[in-house]
Amino acid sequence: GTTKDARGREIDVRNAVVVLQANFTEKYAVYRNVWTQAQVEGYFQMPTGTLDGLSRTEIDERVVDWQMERQGIPPAFRNRMIKVVFNAITLEQAIVITRAKLADQANYVYKEHGVKVIFDNKVAPALAKAGFDLENNVRPLERARTEYVSGVLAELAPQFTRGQTVHVTFESSADGKGGTLIARVGNNVPVGRKLMFKSILSAEAANANRQRLRGGCRR
Repeated sequence: GTTKDARGREIDVRNAVVVLQANFTEKYAVYRNVWTQAQVEGYFQMPTGTLDGLSRTEIDERVVDWQMERQGIPPAFRNRMIKVVFNAITLEQAIVITRAKLADQANYVYKEHGVKVIFDNKVAPALAKAGFDLENNVRPLERARTEYVSGVLAELAPQFTRGQTVHVTFESSADGKGGTLIARVGNNVPVGRKLMFKSILSAEAANANRQRLRGGCRR
């Protein structure tokens, strides 16, 4: 059949595989292998015992069904889905996404100002480490890019002259917990922004830390 995109344009999907992405299970994707049944039911506000006797695959399916029901999505739409996959985004994937976003930003600056922006290989990993965390995935990445990259480029903008090249580099701090993002136009005075890396924990470690904090609060 056919469907319509966000702009109302009709699209032929007779020979297409449609992939849907939902944000309501981001945290579940991270903790699903370490959460107990009670934790899953509590997080999604399910009645106690909803998941009794279900396998991990069946629990995954029920979680999606429950959330779609709560959001008023018709069962007929859910039944057209062939497979549900829970994969939390990794730091390595966050770096790939950041590189793509930086390329888009470089293209924008070139079109608007005629200035070429070159990011060295250390910039994307540094931004990813500063913005990525397990529970919120890539959402903070855009804020990190805006704060650091857009910030230094905005400071340099008065120096822009068509045909120039801006070099953006990253210098790690001695303790390895962060560093400085540096942008320079030719021989002019560079502009820098200090950034700190977030602590990237495994799902198991993050869950253990969460339980420890909760226990401390109860006491």
